[in-house]
Amino acid sequence: MSAYIVEDETINKIVEGIRHAVKYGDGFKSLQLQPGFIHKAGAADYQSFGELLFTMNVEAIEQRYGKGEAESFRPLDYEYHCVYPPTAIRFYRVLSCYLYQCLEGNVPETPLYKIMYDVQVQLAMLIVQSLPEYDKIPWG
Repeated sequence: MSAYIVEDETINKIVEGIRHAVKYGDGFKSLQLQPGFIHKAGAADYQSFGELLFTMNVEAIEQRYGKGEAESFRPLDYEYHCVYPPTAIRFYRVLSCYLYQCLEGNVPETPLYKIMYDVQVQLAMLIVQSLPEYDKIPWG
């Protein structure tokens, strides 16, 4: 398995998906994200939340390839900017890519990884339960 540092755009889509789910619900109504979600993750605001996600990705890369090696992948200059909110399925895909890149060393055992993995699971459930076939299948 190889890993890399994702682009700012990837992290910004995740941050915007979280922001949208917390603020508006919309297609993410069944996500169990409360207004204090980013604070639970250890961030003060969406910029710092994006920085936490970026730092976790860098840590995973350095655990895989060695300290200081993250800079060989890309400049370590993450910058948050608001992007168009992703659909639930796009949010799931982007988050899945990001979490895969963080599957190194002990990163999957960190509280932030576990929180984001929980979001991924909730998104998967939301997507499956929104499929027309889902309601047609008898319960049990």
